[in-house]
Amino acid sequence: MILSFMTQDAVDVLKSNLPYVYKNYLHEAGNQWVYDLMAENDIEAPFQTYKDIADFELAPVDLKALGRVDLNNCKILYRHLKFLTPSQASDERFWAGIEHTVFYGYVRKRFGYGEERSRRARDEETAIKSRFFFTSGRGACFRNSLAKYWWVGHLTYDSANPQDPFHWLDDMGENAFASKVNDIFNNNNFTSSPSVCHGILEALAYFKAQDIDLPVQSTIRPAMQMLNVQAGTMILDALPQEEITHMTKNLIHNALKRIEK
Repeated sequence: MILSFMTQDAVDVLKSNLPYVYKNYLHEAGNQWVYDLMAENDIEAPFQTYKDIADFELAPVDLKALGRVDLNNCKILYRHLKFLTPSQASDERFWAGIEHTVFYGYVRKRFGYGEERSRRARDEETAIKSRFFFTSGRGACFRNSLAKYWWVGHLTYDSANPQDPFHWLDDMGENAFASKVNDIFNNNNFTSSPSVCHGILEALAYFKAQDIDLPVQSTIRPAMQMLNVQAGTMILDALPQEEITHMTKNLIHNALKRIEK
């Protein structure tokens, strides 16, 4: 499998033409139209080879079980692209490159492109910009189709447990997976700290071990919001991981009590 970067000129051409070519993502099963567009703009080589790696496949797409698909892809993609540095994994040219070449068909299938359905033009153009490109800001890590898998895999990977390095990811679980990713990682800068992130994940593992269901909207989300408030008054990543776990468990317990009332 050859991984390729998209050149900056090619990225700029595609993004500037999105209002006119976004329908190609919806209806064109192959990526020849990308090369045709580049030729029209005098770009002979829109992709540059980065690395040749062993072939691998992402999880089979099941549009009725996307949480399971996405969770498994976090494991698969991070395991095979673990060699990327955080800087490389934040580079739009890399993700745009593989999402318009080797994984173009997969990303289309993951979002149901090619199926007949009513789509608002403005909504689809905006969605395509984040799914096939890496927009600015930390949130882009968790909005881009494949970057999201790498970054969640990276942040939940436990190198101290080589026998089961994705145990925290499994403890998060597939239910409401996209919402968990958004509320835990996307909305909070403090989860970029390994000690804070792993402390939170350890708290979730505790409730999983107790077989306690945690509805995202009424438990995890308010707990993360309160942690965010506390991050404004103290330096969370200066605390031991065990303290973060304790704080998170207490915040979730409080949320569970409010549900019971």
